[in-house]
Amino acid sequence: MSRFGENNGKGIKPLPRTIRVRMFDNSELIRRLKRTTLIGKIMNPDVQSVGSLVLMMPRIWKLEGQVVGRDLGLGTFRLDFEREEDILEVMKTETFNYNHWMLSIVRWEPIIHKDYPSAITFWDFRRIGNELGTVQTFSATVLLVLVFAMMKNLAHTATCTIMFRHMTSDSSQSN
Repeated sequence: MSRFGENNGKGIKPLPRTIRVRMFDNSELIRRLKRTTLIGKIMNPDVQSVGSLVLMMPRIWKLEGQVVGRDLGLGTFRLDFEREEDILEVMKTETFNYNHWMLSIVRWEPIIHKDYPSAITFWDFRRIGNELGTVQTFSATVLLVLVFAMMKNLAHTATCTIMFRHMTSDSSQSN
């Protein structure tokens, strides 16, 4: 009977041979990847194609031929740049979207996790205020930005308040 089990593939398989990899200093590799690599994740894999994204994003950024994109599977991708200066310019253009859906794109870090990356920067209220003038007051709790702008040599002060409306689903509302 035991012979029958061996012949039909149901016998006990021997343990695979263990191969040990020598320790090596990968600190230079990590430094290079941090300088020249972005990692990203699509938010809607039913609509977004990683393959077309890694081809189109360098065109959108006007860096065609200077960025190599790779599909890493599970909706993630890697973008390798020739110059760190190009990454810095690209990161100034946050937030990122492709095919009308948001993307998470961050500087590469030596992190292995199925949800990495997952951070999305939506807006930078200080930066928006500074584009309009000089931010004098900023309150993140009430989302109030007080902007002082010099226009035609006249001092104007504007207050920008961001309003949010709390929405509930019909099923959670009481009758």
